[in-house]
Amino acid sequence: LEEKNYAVLNTAAFIEEQLNIVRDSLEASERKLMQFRLNNKVVNLELESKNLYETLQQIENSKTEYVLQKSYLEYLCSALAREDSDVNLIIPAVIGITDQVLNENTKLLSSLLVEISRLEKNTYPSYPLLRQKKQQAEQTRKILLDNARNALDVVNIKLKQLRNWEDENVRTARTLPVIEREYITLKRSYALNDNIYNFLLQKKAETGILRASNSPDARIIDRARTGMAELTSPKKNFNYLMALLIGLLIPIAFVVVRDVFDDRIQTRSDVESRTAIPFAGLITYVKTPQTYIPAYDRPRSSAAESFRLLRSNLQYFLLKPSQKTVLFTSAISGEGKTFCAVNLAAIVAFSGKKTLIMGMDLRKPRLHTLFDLSNEKGLSTYLINESPMEEIISKTRIPNLDCIVSGPLPPNPAELIESRQMDELLTRLKENYDMIIIDTAPVAIVSDALTIMQKIDMVLFVVRQNFSTRKVCELINDLKEQKGIDNMALVLNAIDPKGPYGYSYQYNYGYGYTYGYSYGQGYYIDENGNHGNFIKNLYHRIRNRK
Repeated sequence: LEEKNYAVLNTAAFIEEQLNIVRDSLEASERKLMQFRLNNKVVNLELESKNLYETLQQIENSKTEYVLQKSYLEYLCSALAREDSDVNLIIPAVIGITDQVLNENTKLLSSLLVEISRLEKNTYPSYPLLRQKKQQAEQTRKILLDNARNALDVVNIKLKQLRNWEDENVRTARTLPVIEREYITLKRSYALNDNIYNFLLQKKAETGILRASNSPDARIIDRARTGMAELTSPKKNFNYLMALLIGLLIPIAFVVVRDVFDDRIQTRSDVESRTAIPFAGLITYVKTPQTYIPAYDRPRSSAAESFRLLRSNLQYFLLKPSQKTVLFTSAISGEGKTFCAVNLAAIVAFSGKKTLIMGMDLRKPRLHTLFDLSNEKGLSTYLINESPMEEIISKTRIPNLDCIVSGPLPPNPAELIESRQMDELLTRLKENYDMIIIDTAPVAIVSDALTIMQKIDMVLFVVRQNFSTRKVCELINDLKEQKGIDNMALVLNAIDPKGPYGYSYQYNYGYGYTYGYSYGQGYYIDENGNHGNFIKNLYHRIRNRK
């Protein structure tokens, strides 16, 4: 109600200000007209003068109306040009402007500004309804400003036309006697001011009636009492319960979805459930290796210990003294067969046995780079009878460990590996070494290793945790069932020693069995006591129970 009355008071003040101006002009015009009549004794005018007067009077009336409209439209444009428009805009109909669109938009903007003012007092700036009202008010303000400017242009055009018409009639009046012309001018000025004054008085009376008829949109029926108030929002207990449920469901959903779509080998059971091939060893993952041969360079590390366990387990596979050859292969590159071969050779040599590691990967050789050896002569040059056996055997920096590198890349590696020279080389090497470890190419990519597997005493197939897919088990089963590779065992490489099942892999061999307790820690120099977070432990325990 106060805001409505405030708008009416602004309108009344505007009308009162215009009345004061017109009142002075009207009084001055009245005095001049009276004095002119007394001095010139003017009582009646000729018919022509009368008609001319009526025409000019009509023009002046129209000009008065348009001048007032122009004054209001200039005020409205000025108010709307400011972004902080007053909430109490004067309605155009009060000034006599009958443009329905202009009147409706002005009322709409005024009501929106009143609503925004109320919301700003009772809400916070980011309240959605407040922002919606501000956007609607800004759009209405722009539309109303365009309407007001268009209306102002129309009024200016009308005024220009009326002035031109007035000039024509004034030129006609100049032909009248000077006294008549002066009388007409004074009478027209008086009538003009009188009309304006009467119009403003009428609007003032209408404004007073409007103020008296204002009534509040709402009234108080019963005042609020804090003693009967009850908190309805927020519902803290419900929110805490929902937060707890969501906090549990999201990790569980993540575990389930990851388990469904992740085809990589995560645990030992992933392999054991898909193939009957036994495990020979589990190799600890080295996150940032300072050396490629931790079995020799870091003998107290967990990785070195896992290769010692592999060496011990091989005794149960190589039961005869004549069984000395061990071949490493894998499905694809990157699973760690060369890493396992080199470190097993180092750990066997470290135990005092005369050991040889042979690079039989004749397509992508890497062994010579690990021991910093020349690759100009090697297995390939021996198999084509270019180099004798003594020239292709090189000493390494590891005691008791010799190396035969792959040599230059041949065009027919598979044919060379299955040649008679290869059989003779293995026979001669068995006579001179206690253990011969062979690094070959991946069997899923090329068939080089398949040609010699039947001649090897032990085949170790390397799979890598979180890298090899479960489909590799199909390849392993095919090697046993279709290719007849019975002398094969598995090596799971890159297991996480700090996971909930990392050390539990090793309890069969007497090291690091924790299963949630603190037994067995401190064996290795690279332990840090971090066994993963709760979610990770829960995830892997669920997988292990499958």
